Amino acid sequence: LLPNATTYGVNVGISSSAAGTLYAQTANLAPTEIAASVSGWGFLKLGLWSEGGSSQIGSVQVTLTGDAPSAGVSASVYKENNGNASFEPGPDIQLGDQYFNGPAVQVELGTQTITGTTQYFYIALDYAAIPPGRQIGVSIADPSHLRMISGSLDGSAAFPLASNLSLVRTGMAARPYDPNRPYDQNYPVPTGGASPNGGF
Repeated sequence: LLPNATTYGVNVGISSSAAGTLYAQTANLAPTEIAASVSGWGFLKLGLWSEGGSSQIGSVQVTLTGDAPSAGVSASVYKENNGNASFEPGPDIQLGDQYFNGPAVQVELGTQTITGTTQYFYIALDYAAIPPGRQIGVSIADPSHLRMISGSLDGSAAFPLASNLSLVRTGMAARPYDPNRPYDQNYPVPTGGASPNGGF
């Protein structure tokens, strides 16, 4: 080692640069069933932290999964803002959004600096008319789809990072976000719930 060099003990994915190694963990937010029209509905929670220094990300490529048509569907990425680690599309900050023109879309995030403290991001969908009986979900399909500005991605991350699929049903009335009922996530009786299943 060089004089005064510092070594970092990590399990996998040691970065060769001065920047850190980015780690990711996800939790599903997609309900079992969903309405044919929704606004700002969370599908995937993404927890990011960095070891051995900070990392930076600039965009994420979101892939639409299932058999629902992509026309008229947009993906948004929100950043946790009020410290409760639960998706709330009012209080949480929308970083970017983009309409699909095919199976995947690139959502620009600006420059997001990730430190050793876990930061939470949420991938949400908006759409007006998905045919009943179709299924819909989201994924980050490949490590390269999380665009790094600085640092490197942990090599053990299991891609795709994906939500479950939600079945589009008729007769389910969507409603606007109510800050007094954040876990409703726009619908009267959510079957999957907005609380993440991953326990982080």
